[in-house]
Amino acid sequence: MNIRSKITLIFTLLTGSLLTVAFVVIYIFSDRYTKNEFYQRLNERASIIGEAHFEEDEVSAQVYEEILKRYQQILPSEKELIFRVDTLNKEITENIEIHFPDEFIINIFEKRKASIANEGTYSLGILYIDNEGDFIVIVSAKNHYGELKMKNLLNILVAAFVLFTILTFLLGKIYAARVLIPVSKINKQADDISATNLHLRLDEGNGKDELSNLAKTFNKMLERLETTFFLQNNFINNASHEFKNPLAVIRGESEIVLRKERNPEEYKIALKSIAAEAKRLDGLVNGLLKLAQADISKKETLIESIRIDELLLEAKTTIDTINPQNNIVFSFSELPSNPDALIVHGNRNLLRNAFVNIIDNACKFSGNKQVTIRISSKEDIVKVAVADKGVGIPPDELDNLMEPLFRASNVRNTKGFGVGFSFAYRIIKVHKGKIKVDSKMNENTTISIELPTA
Repeated sequence: MNIRSKITLIFTLLTGSLLTVAFVVIYIFSDRYTKNEFYQRLNERASIIGEAHFEEDEVSAQVYEEILKRYQQILPSEKELIFRVDTLNKEITENIEIHFPDEFIINIFEKRKASIANEGTYSLGILYIDNEGDFIVIVSAKNHYGELKMKNLLNILVAAFVLFTILTFLLGKIYAARVLIPVSKINKQADDISATNLHLRLDEGNGKDELSNLAKTFNKMLERLETTFFLQNNFINNASHEFKNPLAVIRGESEIVLRKERNPEEYKIALKSIAAEAKRLDGLVNGLLKLAQADISKKETLIESIRIDELLLEAKTTIDTINPQNNIVFSFSELPSNPDALIVHGNRNLLRNAFVNIIDNACKFSGNKQVTIRISSKEDIVKVAVADKGVGIPPDELDNLMEPLFRASNVRNTKGFGVGFSFAYRIIKVHKGKIKVDSKMNENTTISIELPTA
């Protein structure tokens, strides 16, 4: 069942339920009113019967004549019953056959009036006190007019229910169709979007209702997909370029050496060139493996308590081995008084590798000029700032730094693969941290890392 049919069905069922409740309430109260009205008429009739039988000697001839006229206006299928009773002892003093329940008679004694209904016949009895004695007057009749009125009301309510249900269903279909017009429009626009035209966006409408929010969510998803496709294409292009160069050198050297017999020295030179390019390929593959490790490490991260200042000192020791000419300086002026404010949770090896890559890049791209590392803490955040005095990064290329194998246009001649920063970025994100880059061309670059404390 499609959404349009569901909306129509639910709308019809809800309206039908409300109508059913309303009509049932109307019928019940109308039936109750009709019965009470008839019982009132029976009560009046019982009083008239009593007056017609016992008031002849107590009223004037004219009044009694008026009573007789009213007495003659009988109800449909009317029957009357009058018998003497002993009110004090609540007993019937006449030998008479009575076809009414004892409870009905007792109620007349106690309440001076009682009513009962049986198979469409309504009966009402009253206790009539006269100077001749005490009597019970019971009058019975059928409420043909009331029953006819209730039957007519029932037919009207059923017909109205059927009519309103049909109208509700038709109006529900029209309403559902109008409500779903934006959904159909979104569906059609979404069908037109594919991998070749991810720049297209859905119409967001007035921007105030749920469908507009849905369109906005789709558009945000399309933006992410477009960015992902762009990064993927960039990665493939960069990876192809990085792999192609060493492979071309290896292939070229091999073909040249194999064309003819060479002396040992020439073979040695060619093999050194091939080994260097193979080493370069090995470094590139290892870098890509590190990236893959950072991407999957979120589920495999070993949680341990790590002091950031100690970790940075370990990273400095590693860089001293890699690049003995480095000029790394620590600034501890902003260290918090409480050492616990420097403790984070995470994987020690991954975080150390991330800082090694960031600091090593700062040394490499500044030509081993001074690199300053500042550590500070604010509320539940540990902040590490790595500032260099290098060549800087072009402003229009800052957003591409997180791409694997991306290298800024002004450092293409510097040795590297463009993997280190992407690797560090993924590790920081896995640890729920943030990384920010501020750079001025030919002046400096500052990498700011924020990590939540333990």
